[in-house]
Amino acid sequence: MNRVVQESLVVIGLLLTTPAAVAQKVIAVPEGKNLVMIDGKLNRGEWDDATQFGLGDLARVYVKQSHGYVRMTIELLMKISM
Repeated sequence: MNRVVQESLVVIGLLLTTPAAVAQKVIAVPEGKNLVMIDGKLNRGEWDDATQFGLGDLARVYVKQSHGYVRMTIELLMKISM
């Protein structure tokens, strides 16, 4: 299994196992002004205008909207070994 698939599975697992308290929290999603390049990288400034919240010590989630679309990315904070 390649690294991208492994990390994708970890992220899906994080999203499915996040405590209900986080899932029930209402999050304001701002209108983003900064462009986002869909390239699998978090470039400086892309997500500065997004709402951010943590998934414990494992990941940080960024959410914003732009032109009728909701954009979300997840930054893993620790190395995942499989």
